[in-house]
Amino acid sequence: MEKAGVSESGGIERDLLDAVPAHVALLDRDGRIVAVNAAWERFARDNGVSEVAMVGVGTNYLAACVPALEDRDAAAVFEGISRVLRGDAARFEHEYPCHGPLTERWFLATVTKTEGGALVAHSNVTGLHQAERVLAHQNRVLALVASNAALEEILGGICELVGVTVPGAYCSILLAVGDHLELAVGPTLPAAYNEALGLVPVGPRSGSCGTAAFRGEPVIVHDIATDPLWEDYRGLALSHGLRACWSFPIRTAQGKLVGTFAVYRKVVSTPDSYVADVMANAVHLAGLALEHDASRTALQASEERFRLLVEGVSDSALFLVSPIGIIVTWNPGAEKLFGATAAEVIGAHIERLFPDDSRELAELELARTSGHHEGETQCIRSDKSRFRAQVSSTLLRNADGSVRGYGVLVRDLSEREMLERQLRQAQKMEAVGQLAGGVAHDFNNILTVIGCCTEALAAELPSNAPLQEMVVEIRHAAERATSLTNQLLAFSRRHPVRPVVLDLNEVIEQSEAMLHRLLGEDIVLETSFSARQSHVRIDRSLVEQIIMNLCVNARDAMPHGGRLSVATRDTSLEASRTETGDLPPGDYVEVSITDTGPGIPESIRGRIFEPFFTTKGTKGTGLGLAVVYGAVKQCGGGLEVHCPPDGGTTMRVLLPASTQPKSAEPAPRRLTPVGEGGRVLLAEDEPALRALMRRTLERNGFEVTDASGGEVALAIAQRWKPDILVTDVVMPNMSGRVLAVRLRALYPDVPVLYISGYTDDAVLRHGILEDRDQFMVKPFSSVALVDQVRRMLALRRSAPAEA
Repeated sequence: MEKAGVSESGGIERDLLDAVPAHVALLDRDGRIVAVNAAWERFARDNGVSEVAMVGVGTNYLAACVPALEDRDAAAVFEGISRVLRGDAARFEHEYPCHGPLTERWFLATVTKTEGGALVAHSNVTGLHQAERVLAHQNRVLALVASNAALEEILGGICELVGVTVPGAYCSILLAVGDHLELAVGPTLPAAYNEALGLVPVGPRSGSCGTAAFRGEPVIVHDIATDPLWEDYRGLALSHGLRACWSFPIRTAQGKLVGTFAVYRKVVSTPDSYVADVMANAVHLAGLALEHDASRTALQASEERFRLLVEGVSDSALFLVSPIGIIVTWNPGAEKLFGATAAEVIGAHIERLFPDDSRELAELELARTSGHHEGETQCIRSDKSRFRAQVSSTLLRNADGSVRGYGVLVRDLSEREMLERQLRQAQKMEAVGQLAGGVAHDFNNILTVIGCCTEALAAELPSNAPLQEMVVEIRHAAERATSLTNQLLAFSRRHPVRPVVLDLNEVIEQSEAMLHRLLGEDIVLETSFSARQSHVRIDRSLVEQIIMNLCVNARDAMPHGGRLSVATRDTSLEASRTETGDLPPGDYVEVSITDTGPGIPESIRGRIFEPFFTTKGTKGTGLGLAVVYGAVKQCGGGLEVHCPPDGGTTMRVLLPASTQPKSAEPAPRRLTPVGEGGRVLLAEDEPALRALMRRTLERNGFEVTDASGGEVALAIAQRWKPDILVTDVVMPNMSGRVLAVRLRALYPDVPVLYISGYTDDAVLRHGILEDRDQFMVKPFSSVALVDQVRRMLALRRSAPAEA
């Protein structure tokens, strides 16, 4: 039972958790933290929680939440985790704020039941939350304008829109009256400040607003405390905590100055390009509101304001429909989203935008009774393709209260659905990867025993013995099994990685002869090397595996022959979303493999990287592209699939470019002389492997004492000083890392040979592989084990004694 418990926590590799952008912690059944990812640690560190006890393995997360239970959100998360751990719920979600001093942040806590406890993830949804708030305020402003609301209410809504879009902003709008400015609205500024400001003269040194009106251009004051323009108002502003002020002239469409739009901040600051765009839009909205308020009739003003506002919305469809559903306006965003011009749509019924089974027409009636309605539904483009959209409908009335029609806002949700599909696919692949890595790890223990026993049998039997043929078959079977476990480890990204700087063009060129034999005579192979910065830091075996598997997959797609091209080129990315995840900006080397086969049907395109999914029947294992997926992820790269309508498939592999020179070829390794033996402390939890390793070492002159785990080994070391420690990395109760640290507290000069079925990355990442230590990957041979132990002991004996 102890072994199972360890497998659950130890089976989740840190690199898998670190790939997740959310703050993730794995809890056991009692609420103790089993593992956290890098995002969790960074968040804790950046927010002043540096103590290991607050974020490290072993902390009781539920107990740590108790002091904060007075907070309603903390209590909700506490209760949700408790319910999942008790088994009362399989999943729990709760959105909560976590605001900083200058910014607003929102997180989504997700608790998912696992076999050994629960997985807690805190995802930053500030962007989505902010976008929803901005959209809600945009809709409110549009609704105010459409319903012919009072000017003060409309201007206040625009100020609130800027406040939501630019955190920490305090806004006011001043109207131009003769040679001075007077306050129209300042909803978020202190009332005492607005009252004390009074009338602001238009002049060359009259704060930000008066000067902006005088100059007719924006005036950006990033520090009120030092800027000479604020000499007459500095004390008033600083006494209310205001430190920066940016003022923008408001003009009518004819260019007439009608006021200023001011944004205050309580910190020294300058607007960036994003804020400048926000303010340009806000100033434009304010100018429209002021201009049309002065129109002859409320109806004419409302129509013109709404028309200009609709044309200003380019990322969503915004249009008006009559009370009976006839489309009467159509903005550029609608043309882009639905693929139809205003001439094609205006006059048609709104039903052309929705499928026959859509409830949107019925929901327009809900807007009639409530004034506003929002929902998600299917929409139809002019080419008959469908997309998921959020539809907001607002009832519009005439001055006499009669129904004028509806304002409809349609926002495309296709990108969000794509992101959700990618997340589900990634989660599924990660889960299978954990299983594959765990199976391969345990299988490598068995293969080590088989391989070493085969070596021993071959050495004991005469060379002409009939059983030698059976020994050879056993060895070949073990080698094939080792190849399979290497594929599983590559898929799960736990394959031992030894990165070097390679010239990718050279690697592909050197592989051409092998690829020709692999593809056969009926497939023409073409290569093109356009990449000039073709150096990448990567494990050579992973690159060869990626290229070989993709070429084999392309060959199988062309059973009657065809053409296969392998090309490289330089690529520079701002950012990219690929089938294997998002890539950061930077320089990449692209390898594209293109075949002339029929292409991949869209119905199965989303499953091609799933392990064990194959279209080749009994001839396929379903691991080829899954291994490519894992290898590309392990290299920090990306993978994209393109299938043109006229046939063929292109697989694009993007690998981070390296500016380092190509690594030198390793020098041939010299054999170590036999030398004298030594005292070996062996710690391995697999009984058969432990017994085999002990016999192997003893037969080669070593004195061996073995232990089934770290605690037993440490107890032996108290009375028996070893010359070297040979230990598995992952063991129950005490890992090889902890054992080595505690042993060196007793004997600082003892070297350590780590062994594992995973990868030396786990050892290196924990910072325990010192110069005198080594690492061996299972399965290994008896000769390799004995040779490595001899080398390490010989190096220790030749080292100068410490003072």
